[in-house]
Amino acid sequence: MKSLLQKIAYLTEQEYKYLFDLPFHLRMKAVFAFASFFLTLIIITHLTLRYFIEDRREALLLLLGLYLFALIASQIPLLALILPKLKKYRTSFFNLSAIIGALISISGAIFLLSTEYGIFRKRPDLTSGIIWLIGVTSVYAGLIFYAKVMKGIASEKARMEAEVKVAQNIQSQLVPTIELTKDGYQVFGHSIPAYEVGGDFFDVRELSEHKMIVAVGDVSGHNIAAGLLMAICKGAFHSEINYISTLEKMAKSMNNTIVENSDKRMFVSFLCGLFDFGNGFLITVNAGHLPLLHFINGEHRVMERKPVGIAFGLTKNSEFKSQKVYFNKGDAFLFLTDGLMEAKNALGEEFGVEHIKNGFRKYATDCSPREMYENFFLDLNRFTGSLNHQDDITFLSVKIV
Repeated sequence: MKSLLQKIAYLTEQEYKYLFDLPFHLRMKAVFAFASFFLTLIIITHLTLRYFIEDRREALLLLLGLYLFALIASQIPLLALILPKLKKYRTSFFNLSAIIGALISISGAIFLLSTEYGIFRKRPDLTSGIIWLIGVTSVYAGLIFYAKVMKGIASEKARMEAEVKVAQNIQSQLVPTIELTKDGYQVFGHSIPAYEVGGDFFDVRELSEHKMIVAVGDVSGHNIAAGLLMAICKGAFHSEINYISTLEKMAKSMNNTIVENSDKRMFVSFLCGLFDFGNGFLITVNAGHLPLLHFINGEHRVMERKPVGIAFGLTKNSEFKSQKVYFNKGDAFLFLTDGLMEAKNALGEEFGVEHIKNGFRKYATDCSPREMYENFFLDLNRFTGSLNHQDDITFLSVKIV
């Protein structure tokens, strides 16, 4: 019996310690939950003893006073949950509550074993005691088992959050912020996932002194599966760079890789550009992605470059067509995913492509790519207010200087 009581005390203490790991609002809910639990025990006790209580007001008030004192005493350990400064005294509070609970139990037992105090007209029988014990044990066991289930859920959640954190770290390595300043061009790229793990990616690779290839992609969905497909797509892009002959062939090979390694319900939009700074032109290929935005400095206008192609992962052996675009000093290019364009304000209005083009035209002349990014997001935050972005946002700008 002693070992059983010690085990119960140990379990109670362990679950009590666990509560301190919860956020404040959940600790407050725990306080109310435990108050309800002890109130239920008091109700069970009173219903069990009701038949044996003297039908006098004094007897009832004395018993209700005992109940109230027991309820207050049971809440002593929860003071540390309400006032974090008292956390270091939580064991003392727990022990104090246990001592008071024992005293109340002894007092209650005295009342039960004697009818001289004027509360009970006769001593409760064995059947009533068994019913009370079953009720109290059931409630207590239910609370302990529920606490264990919640603890298991929290542990599982913590495990999943740790795995997501690993995925986030891997993704941050796969999609790092890129900033380059070279003789003749500047580059800045950054990606912001809407959720823990995003499906957007971008990359910049210098092929020679005067050639550079850039790419952006957007995987359908916003979960770990999208992040995995993003990693596959970026891996395929890295592999194809080493054997590139034309962008059309590279896109076709990447599409076949995605078809063979992805869920048929998922797809990837992709936009790639091969810069030749020595000859002043850019070759692009587009697989179901947003148009490339080209700021023409001499005309102070923004053009949408729209080569035709379907997204990766939909059909094997799809064909893609490239487009050549000439540029001059002061021109700039903007590679985006649709998260920026589709960001909404409180009225449900989208940021929109025209807003982006106007901002690009305003900032491209005097701003570096990084400054363009910073100004765009100031505009975006003013537009959306405090609303969270519902889609990944990727921004990649190349400026000819």
